[in-house]
Amino acid sequence: MRRRVTAFLATLGLAAGGVLAGCGIPDHTDVKIEGQGPVGGPGAETNTNPMPKERDDATSAAEFVKNFLEAAAGESGERLLKTYMAPSLRDSVSLKSGIAVVEVRNTEFAADNTVTLTVRHIGVLNANGELLPPSEPGTTTYPMKIDEIEGNDGFFVTKAPPVPLMSVDALSDFYTDRTVYFWNATRTALVPDLRWLSVEVPSSRAPTELLRMIESGPSPWLDGVASPLPDGSKLLANAPLDGDLLSMNWSPSAVDNNYQDYLAQQVAWTMSEYPRPSRLQLKINGQIRETYDVEPLRARLPYPVGADVHAYVVVDGRVRAVKSSSPSIVIPLAGAADQNVRWAAFGRRGEELFGAVVSGTTLRVGSAVGGPVTSLRPVAAIVPTSPPVWLPESRLALVTTERGLYTVGLDGEARRLTPREITGAITSVAAAPDGQRIALVADGNVYVVPVSVSQDGTLALASPRPLAAPLDKITAVGWSGETLLTVGGNGPNNRFAIVDVTIDGALRFERTLDARGPVSMIAAYPENSALQRSSMVMYEAENATWWPRETDPRLERSDVVDDPAGTPGPDAPLPTAPFFVY
Repeated sequence: MRRRVTAFLATLGLAAGGVLAGCGIPDHTDVKIEGQGPVGGPGAETNTNPMPKERDDATSAAEFVKNFLEAAAGESGERLLKTYMAPSLRDSVSLKSGIAVVEVRNTEFAADNTVTLTVRHIGVLNANGELLPPSEPGTTTYPMKIDEIEGNDGFFVTKAPPVPLMSVDALSDFYTDRTVYFWNATRTALVPDLRWLSVEVPSSRAPTELLRMIESGPSPWLDGVASPLPDGSKLLANAPLDGDLLSMNWSPSAVDNNYQDYLAQQVAWTMSEYPRPSRLQLKINGQIRETYDVEPLRARLPYPVGADVHAYVVVDGRVRAVKSSSPSIVIPLAGAADQNVRWAAFGRRGEELFGAVVSGTTLRVGSAVGGPVTSLRPVAAIVPTSPPVWLPESRLALVTTERGLYTVGLDGEARRLTPREITGAITSVAAAPDGQRIALVADGNVYVVPVSVSQDGTLALASPRPLAAPLDKITAVGWSGETLLTVGGNGPNNRFAIVDVTIDGALRFERTLDARGPVSMIAAYPENSALQRSSMVMYEAENATWWPRETDPRLERSDVVDDPAGTPGPDAPLPTAPFFVY
């Protein structure tokens, strides 16, 4: 679900000093056009999507280089890329080890047709549609040369970069982002895994390609958090979509140990976008095992994101609801607990409500069933430096302090976490709606970290993935979708900005490039495809709460339910510390 926002990188000026334009920035909307590639025979599907250009389509050196950085895209990428190369280089072209997806920062042309490319590495795209962490993090300069060859029209690459390159713009133009789901180790939550599907894949073949991704298992960076199918699971044939019925034929291992309904739910969620079946037929060794209606499978939410949007702020030290929230909204904090509040966070598990409240420098936690939290116990020995968050489907809160990142249980015990490969001070934390990943801001950079919770309530951290976010000096992060973060930091011309970015760093679009001050916190209600809900974001800056939009951005006291001061004066404090409960 994407739309293109063309101005963002041009505003950032990432191609300054060069001829190539910066990449376009896709956004998420309610419409996605699935690519269709050629299929032979009567009634064949035709490809209506843009495709990479042929070598001789370019009319200038600059256009040739731009097209060259698109040539590796899609199923025909290796064949097309070879045509761009001088004959002496073609045997060296191979995409088996993947394609380096890069953000072009600068392109310089010399009189002798030498081209100097300065790029920022985003990741390595492999044949399984995974955008893995880059093999060369950071910014790299590559010399290349283009020239004419006697007897041929147009340019050829006569000296190539040492690795196959593809611009991030080509990734957004010639692939669609798809979410493939895998169960966690305890089969209590589905973990989203972001993949890229070529627009050359026709809609008739897309279900088979997505099932092949399930068959091959989760991306390596989710090892230990997302689980593959049982050993020996094989997709035995293509998965045809006949009308609204998707048939899939698996080996017996795929449904061992009562895995049948789990597999069906995993597939139903993975097939949530076009082409979207309404029924699934499961075959084992060619024999029909079960036929499922998709919607009941999708209705079993893999994590607790409710249909009602409940937005809150803090006003005069008390938690109050935002009027634009669902009419059924209730205040999650009451009584003596709802006093002198600086920050608050709440989570749910079944009918139980958890609260983490910071008053002054003291963190307190508590829970309730069937009503608001009214009693809190203090957590000793730690002083929060940013708002706490609850890890969904657990009884653990996460909080940053000057000494590092901590988990806090309802028993009031704090346990320090030590994320691997992160040495700087952690200043912001956010939790994914599935409860299996967190995002951290450390030293102005953002990281995504897979997590798992053991039966005794201990949180384990996997290796963090640095995110190539398009802002400098990031100060806050929120989780606004299954595979989408919202980050705040310094944007173009040192303006404060808020931008959405996919968890692999590939796609990004702006919420606002004119935030109303340094962004001290971000609150997000995550996009939910099952409920057809778009994400919502609020942020705090300059001791006020804002919407990242042009009209009526600041939240006034008149925008909250039951202002505790009744009719406050003009100098009364504004609502702060926004958060959502879902």
